[in-house]
Amino acid sequence: MSKAFFSPVKMHAVTVHAISLSVERWPPEGSPSLSIEVNHSVEEQAPALERDSYVATVRLEVTFSVGDRGVGSRSANGSIVLGGNISVPKSLSADEASRAIELNGVALLYSYARAKIADLSALSPMGRFDLPTIDPKEYIRQAHADEHE
Repeated sequence: MSKAFFSPVKMHAVTVHAISLSVERWPPEGSPSLSIEVNHSVEEQAPALERDSYVATVRLEVTFSVGDRGVGSRSANGSIVLGGNISVPKSLSADEASRAIELNGVALLYSYARAKIADLSALSPMGRFDLPTIDPKEYIRQAHADEHE
């Protein structure tokens, strides 16, 4: 089997810096509503893991709250902060490498965050809770647009 489907983007050393989940009341009274906030940062070049790669540290924070629509009270809330080193080949230009690290870092770390929140919530009175998927390209586009406002 060909290995041409493997990505040249690599994620190294993922670390969960903080994770929390608080369930105040479950299930919500009435129709539940979800509020979610995602923030990320890309730190400059991390120490080289490989001589032929660009490497940077991506940090992601996801905060969410599940409430009662129309009632205004909160049923559960949580957050996770994590980071990881992302590397891409030096065959890319510096600009392409920067974009690839940011996009793939957000996509990979958000997927990791979703899994950790699902695992933690499964042990709570609320049962397994899955954060919604995101479109990482659109998220980054909006994040950059917000920076310029």
